[in-house]
Amino acid sequence: MGNIIVKLIFTEYAQGKGLKAVANILNKNGYITKKGKLFSINGVATILDNPMYIGKIRWMRLQDWEAKRRKGKNPNPIIVDGTHIPIISDELWTIVQERRASKSFKQRQSNEPFILNALLRCPKCGQGMVPAVVTSTRKDGTKKKHRYYECGDFLNKGTTTCNANSIRANEAEEYVFSVIKKLVQDEKLLIEKILGINNITKDDESAYMKEVKQLDNRLSEISKLQERYFKAFVEKLFPIDMLQERLKQVAEEKTAIEHTLSEIKGKLHQSSHKFIEPKPIHQLLQRFVATYEEATREQKKDLIQLLVKKVKVISLPQRKRVIESVELEFDFEDLHKSKSIVLIHHLFGDSSWKQLSTISQSEKHLPLYLQDFLPLFMIRFVPIYPKSPINLLNQN
Repeated sequence: MGNIIVKLIFTEYAQGKGLKAVANILNKNGYITKKGKLFSINGVATILDNPMYIGKIRWMRLQDWEAKRRKGKNPNPIIVDGTHIPIISDELWTIVQERRASKSFKQRQSNEPFILNALLRCPKCGQGMVPAVVTSTRKDGTKKKHRYYECGDFLNKGTTTCNANSIRANEAEEYVFSVIKKLVQDEKLLIEKILGINNITKDDESAYMKEVKQLDNRLSEISKLQERYFKAFVEKLFPIDMLQERLKQVAEEKTAIEHTLSEIKGKLHQSSHKFIEPKPIHQLLQRFVATYEEATREQKKDLIQLLVKKVKVISLPQRKRVIESVELEFDFEDLHKSKSIVLIHHLFGDSSWKQLSTISQSEKHLPLYLQDFLPLFMIRFVPIYPKSPINLLNQN
């Protein structure tokens, strides 16, 4: 089967198919990789560039391993004859390599950064949406580039996995910022959302406490049951094999319950610190909006990536896609790793755009501007206008 797939890849590509088209053919015909996954653009390219299929062996493919790992490609690896039987003819290999060399394999780029890169989720499969650039020709013959976000699985593996589900990049980016700006302009709305989150936290705590009580009761029952089994074992009231099996079962159940209790208590500890004060959040978002409006495109991307966790997209009739919700993240659990700390440095401190940093491990005192924001954790914002979504494909 492996030989058939390799021959099909080389043949289809030599006949003019692109990497994505070849991957799509493989996936539609039910072929899978050695790891049992669908074929992607990168997977097809890797096969096409591997001289093993014409009976060769490559040595020293990677360089500077300590620093670059697998990214450290050696442009001049050592290639020698192998002892295995070739799958592809030299003639077919040459045709493919000539075509590979003549093509530009870099994605068509836009001069404008994709601000929401890796934040959008495909409405159909839930995978991340990636940048895509489409070039159109005007009536006067000039070219125009259009920026979109489209499903990453579709881009890499074709229609077998998903569809493009494209969203215009400019409109999506403007809408996400408008959600944040709306929260700043309408402080009452922000307070309502934060109070709603605080109420949910209280409900979660009640549910956790109820579950802890139930599990503690079951642990008490298991302890009594173990005592009875041990007593029966000593007095030889039941066959030893049967008692051993029952003791094993209750021991496994006890271990599982203790593990669950440990997780729940950890959540309870986190939840107890999650009461959110609206004032510092409003202050942070207010400064965010003011900074964002004056920032360059690259800086806007940095800001959004530090504040937004996820953007959910949904499909409507007539192939329309809209943003359903924007999820913001404020995480201060680890001062030495938190993106939120970096964001505050940018907005309130002296941190430059070229030095994205958190609090140093050696720092003994927190900056005054940072102390106002502790101890905030995670916040999720649901749609402001769930009944009136903006059509991101509207060309007007």
